[in-house]
Amino acid sequence: MINTILLVILGILWFVDEVLTLIDLKKFGLNREENPIAKYFVKRGKYAFTLFKVVTFSVFMGLILFIESLDAAVATVILLFVGVVYLVVDIRNFEIMEGNL
Repeated sequence: MINTILLVILGILWFVDEVLTLIDLKKFGLNREENPIAKYFVKRGKYAFTLFKVVTFSVFMGLILFIESLDAAVATVILLFVGVVYLVVDIRNFEIMEGNL
């Protein structure tokens, strides 16, 4: 149950990261993207980037479900860690866009 909630929260953060990234790149240019794989898909358009984000989240979700079938506690720790990382990244991206960083 808790892993389902954490996965939904992470999915929201994953989507927010996509939106903030697209806004940031539109405002400041493509060179702001530091992830070379994401940059490759951004160069091909926002639909390619969105598909990239959906596929990567789907793969991550599949891995988490597999790990959860082996050990639910490990899956919870991974979800918490990745969720905190995405939350920090989203906050940082928002602050950069607002001009606070």
